[in-house]
Amino acid sequence: NGFYMLHKPTLYYDGSCNFCIKCTEHWQNVLGDKVNFADLYESAGECGISMKEAIKKVHFTDAKGKTYSGAEAIFRMLALKTRYKPLLFLYTYLPGFAPIAEWAYVVVADRRR
Repeated sequence: NGFYMLHKPTLYYDGSCNFCIKCTEHWQNVLGDKVNFADLYESAGECGISMKEAIKKVHFTDAKGKTYSGAEAIFRMLALKTRYKPLLFLYTYLPGFAPIAEWAYVVVADRRR
């Protein structure tokens, strides 16, 4: 198909956060083996992000090695499952959707513990 996967897509999450763990368990059920889920405390250095940045938001590294954070990371990860691709389309192309999604992400992230 012409697509060369450099590595398996990975979501880096805060393994000390109960809310994050619950979300990750749900996403594992949804996505199966399409994504690796890595506790940032064990593997933040793998994707080249500082612990300070890693703690603020989830980070998703795609198969080509590009890393995204926050709401965009979630939408890009979920888009690996066909039925969730419209969310990434909305995030990318619908004016206003991305800033609102990122704002909502920060509101939830700031209250997650």
